[in-house]
Amino acid sequence: YLTKNTIFELLPLFDDPEVMAVTPAVKVKPSGTWLNELQRIEYLILIFSRKLLSFIDSVPVTPGPFSMFRASVFEKVGLFDIHNLVEDHEIALRIQKNNFKIRSSITADVYTEPPENLGDLMKQRVRWQRGGMRNYWNYRGLIDPKYGDFGLYFIPFNFGTMTAFFLTLGLMIYTIFS
Repeated sequence: YLTKNTIFELLPLFDDPEVMAVTPAVKVKPSGTWLNELQRIEYLILIFSRKLLSFIDSVPVTPGPFSMFRASVFEKVGLFDIHNLVEDHEIALRIQKNNFKIRSSITADVYTEPPENLGDLMKQRVRWQRGGMRNYWNYRGLIDPKYGDFGLYFIPFNFGTMTAFFLTLGLMIYTIFS
C-alpha cells in the first residue's frame, strides 16, 4: 500500500544517472499482535540499515513492494529471473555486479502485509535465506575489491549471518527432536 507522496519521494533519488534502482521505506502497520509488532520493528530497523548501506553503495536487495527501476537497467543487466526464490535480491546483486547504484528512501512509505502466524513467518524466512545463499553463491565473484565496500565487507558479512541462521535453525531442530 502506497502513501500519498511515495512516488514524489523516490523520483529525486534518480537524479544521479548511475542510480538504477530506488527502494522505498517498507513498513508494517501496527496491529497489536506480538508477531506483527516484532516484524514492524524489524522492518523499521531494515529501513535504517538499507539507508546506511546506500551511502556506501551496498544495498543488497530491491524489495518487492514498490522498488522503482530506471527502465534502461533492464537493457543493461537483463530482466528479473522469475525462477529465483528471491528475485528482488538477485536483480540487486546483478545491478551491483554491473557497478550501478541502488539508493534507499526513508520517507517514501510503502506498507506490506507480513505473515500472520509463526509457521508462515518461518516459511518466508527460510525461503529468503535459501534464496539468499544461492544468490550469494552464484554471485560469489562480487567478493572483490573492484566492487568496493559491497564486495569487501558487506557480502562476506551477510554470507556469514545467513550461515549462522541455518546453523542456529539446525541446532534448534536437533534440540527439539533429540
